[in-house]
Formats: sequence, structure tokens, C-alpha cells
Amino acid sequence: MKSRHLATIAGVIALQLPGAIGVQAHARTPSGVPGNSAAARDEREDIDNRLALAHESGKAIVIMAALNFRHKYPNDIVEDMHLADQGSDIDGAAMIDRKALVEWRGDQSQSARLVVSEGRPPQGSDASGSIHRFSVGAVTYHIFIAEPGRYRLSAVRHPMPRTTLPDRNTAAGRAAADGRLGTISLDVVAFNEMRVEQQWQPEQWRDVEPYQECAATYGGGCVEYRWVFGQRELVQPAGYYDTLVNVPVPGLNIAIDLQEHFASFEVAPRQTIIVDGFYPDPPSADFDLPDCADEQPKRWVCRMSALALVQAAASESDVRGFDFATNGFPRLAALIADARYRPLDVSAKPIGKLKEATVYRLAD
Repeated sequence: MKSRHLATIAGVIALQLPGAIGVQAHARTPSGVPGNSAAARDEREDIDNRLALAHESGKAIVIMAALNFRHKYPNDIVEDMHLADQGSDIDGAAMIDRKALVEWRGDQSQSARLVVSEGRPPQGSDASGSIHRFSVGAVTYHIFIAEPGRYRLSAVRHPMPRTTLPDRNTAAGRAAADGRLGTISLDVVAFNEMRVEQQWQPEQWRDVEPYQECAATYGGGCVEYRWVFGQRELVQPAGYYDTLVNVPVPGLNIAIDLQEHFASFEVAPRQTIIVDGFYPDPPSADFDLPDCADEQPKRWVCRMSALALVQAAASESDVRGFDFATNGFPRLAALIADARYRPLDVSAKPIGKLKEATVYRLAD
């Protein structure tokens, strides 16, 4: 039995109900112009200086293409607050795209990693994240300060909401870590979604700010005022109202670890290069249930037989044409002037298109 079709339906909806809670999007939007406040200008100057100093000290600058989340999902989406009764394939995909993570590991050291993820803000807590990102059309470009050397695509992580493990009896119970291509781990987790229910709410009052009213009039005009204190007004009568309540739903966290070569690139000291990226469009991995080890009650590890990922194609002209200097990055603009597109060394084979993007597949 091939596990090729892990079902995922998650409700990811920006909800605004009359008389209920208003839920607004809060995800940070990648942008070439973070803002015009003094703090934003200082942040841009700091990033600009760090990139230039790193380049001067012998580090490399890698600009990697990725999916532009806001281009694919132009409407406001709050991926952590779903409607449990109104899930959709589009909404489930938004959660996966938002939280997916793709890792490129350097051969030169264990610490040399480049991690691409929409859900991780620039300048994260570790050195593996991008220092800055900007978007052009359907592509978001992540800018990394990298140790020179060769980097290979090594791991993929993403959630799978509303998905459960198959029957436990189908797992072989033997070690799955000997897969030549790599392994896929499936960890059972609970995702928080929301349900709209009618719940009783008591009447709600609010205090009225002290105000003045006319105390005496003469000739049609007010000649004396007095202060009025302690007034309250009814905001909402008691009754049943639509209310969002938390609903835990089953899901899986997927961890794909590659052993075979899918794609890689090499960068030398003081080089600035532009490279393509990849991202998952689940179900990404093929595996046979007999090749899965039931390591724990809520964790399976399976040998992969194939992995398919979608290419995020980079454009040298888009990167070099972006106005970094005007947007507060004059030193980065000088580095970009020398940037060149670097084709990836790809062992995976193109197998088709997902809209305008090419899908690549590596089989055991």
C-alpha cells in the first residue's frame, strides 16, 4: 500500500461575525520596505552594515528564491485560528505553506545551515535563518550570510492538519533509518481550530465618561453647566451570541530527512549568488507502510521511496532590478550589482508543472 495521499483539510479563515470576536491577520508580510519609523531605518542600516561587513570578512551572500506566501494568498489569513466546521483545501494549504521549512546543510561544518521558512522572521534566534527578505511577484527572496562551501538540500518540515496515522497494525516495527533515499517521520500532534457556537452572554455595560449638561438657560441659550458622573450605558443585552470556542483536532508534523543528493550549490568567499529554491506541496514523499517503524505510540519513521518538491525559480533580472538603495540598503545594492545567478546541481528529475512552477522528483 502506497501512502501517497495524506488527506489534509484545515480551516484557515479570517473570521468576522456580527456580535462575535473579530479575528484579524497577524502574520508578518515580507517586504523590501519594512517601514519609515526611526526604528525601522535603524534596523535597515544594521542589516545593511552586517551584510557588507560579512562580505568583506570572507563570508558569502546567498539569495535564495522561495514561495511568496502573500502573493499566493492575497487575502488576510490567520493560520492558527481555523474554523473546525468549515475547512477547505485552500485553507489547509495556507497553513502548510506558512509553516513549511526547507533546510540546506553545508558540507564544511554541522553549523553551516540555511533554513528557508515563511514562518520564521528574518534575523531569527540562530544564524541559519535569512537576515532579510524581499518579494518580487510570486517569489520571495531570502538573503543569507553563508559560510563558503557546498550546500545540499537536506531536510523538509511541514505540518499536516486533519491527518492521522494509518492503522498501527500495518507498521512493520523494524528500523526504518536504513533507507537509501532518506526517511520521513510522522509525529502525532493536536492542532487548535475554532468552532462557532451559540453561548449565553450576560448583559454588558460600560461606564460613560463624565460630561457636562446644561443646568440653566436664559434667552434660549445655556448659561450654566453641571458635571454628570457615574453614568452607565447598556452595550449588549443578555442573550445567546455566536462565540468562537477552541477545538483540538488531530494532525501530524512531517519531518523529511534526505540521505541522497536532491539538489546542491557551491559558493566561494566574497561571492554574491542567486539560486533557485524548493518547497513542498504535500503529499511530497512516497513510502510503503511495511517500511514504517512504529517507534512510539505517536511517532512513525518510514523509509522513503521518492520525494517530490516544487521549484521556486529565481530571476537574476528581478533581483538586480530591485531598488535596494532607495529602500535603505545602499551597501547591499553594491553587493547585488555583482550578483549572478548560479544554477543548482539537481539530481531530481522534472516530472511536471504545478501552475507555472516545475515539480522535481527523486526516486529510490
